[in-house]
Amino acid sequence: MKLRIHNNAVRVRLTQGEVTRLAAGGRVEQTTTFSFDSKLTSSLEPADVPAVTVTFVNSHLAIRVPRARLTAWAESSDVGIDATQPAGEGELRVLIEKDFKCLHGDESENVDAYPNPNE
Repeated sequence: MKLRIHNNAVRVRLTQGEVTRLAAGGRVEQTTTFSFDSKLTSSLEPADVPAVTVTFVNSHLAIRVPRARLTAWAESSDVGIDATQPAGEGELRVLIEKDFKCLHGDESENVDAYPNPNE
C-alpha cells in the first residue's frame, strides 16, 4: 500500500495482491515509525458501511469501503474508487487506485504492480 496525503486528499495505491486480499474480505495495513514513541498506522478494509469512510483516531488512519463496491472494483478494469466525505468546513477526497508499474525508475517499485497500459 502506498499512501499519499496532500491538503484535504488521501490517495492510496494498491498492488494486485492487496486488491485480491481486500476482495476476499481481508485487510491491508502498514505502519510508519517516526520515532520510538511516534508512528502512523494506515489501514484499508471492506466494511458494512454505506459509503467510503475515513477516520483518524490515536494515530490510526482507517479507510473503510463498502464490501460490494470494493468487490465490483476489484473484478473490473476500473482504475480507482473516488469518494468524498464531509471534513470540518470542507470535504476530504479519498482516491483508492490500482498501482501500475512505473515506466522509469527502480524495478523494486514494480513488484506485484498492475501492467502499465502505456507499456
